Amino acid sequence: MENIRAQIREFLSRATNGAAIEDNTNIFELGLAHSLFTVQMILFIEGKFGIELELDDIKPEDISTIAKISELISTHLVAENRELEHAAS
Repeated sequence: MENIRAQIREFLSRATNGAAIEDNTNIFELGLAHSLFTVQMILFIEGKFGIELELDDIKPEDISTIAKISELISTHLVAENRELEHAAS
């Protein structure tokens, strides 16, 4: 999970011109995130971690902190792994 958080921190650092963001800091409340950023974050997650996210299913609070983004990614990775295991059996 820490590797996921490190990759999210790297993305956020680039996207926010080097802002240091703690794991539980709300990036929307800081004014660092906006609607375009939300799309960029979703594209980053999908590309980096190979998971599919439905825009309609993602709420701002799901991607408001590094911790929550990491949890979202981990949940999808586990779910997709279960689907692959089920399909293989």
